[in-house]
Amino acid sequence: MKMYSFNPSYGGTIQIFPVKCEYQKGGALAVLMYEHCDDENGVYDECYCDVTVNIPDACLPSPETDAFIDTNNSPWLKKFLKENGIAKPLGFNAYSGFCEYPAYRFDLSKLSELSDLQ
Repeated sequence: MKMYSFNPSYGGTIQIFPVKCEYQKGGALAVLMYEHCDDENGVYDECYCDVTVNIPDACLPSPETDAFIDTNNSPWLKKFLKENGIAKPLGFNAYSGFCEYPAYRFDLSKLSELSDLQ
């Protein structure tokens, strides 16, 4: 699994990596971001944020590789995904509530499998 260095707004540098999953409702691509921790509690991985959001009523060209990213809770995702070649924008958005979520196509070879965590 490939780790990516990330500088969160609260300072420092952390090691994160994306994990490919799927949503229970609809089975579309879901992506979580995990943080690799190595501290006084030992070495472990924990969920850092949800990369994608599930909007079942919105149409995606390829639900196996495409998803809407959660820029509402993690506005840094657009830049991070593009700079690291993990995903690229598809050029359209979906709306849920008062939020707008851009559609992205993920490079599945850049996503680690959930089984890599075990």
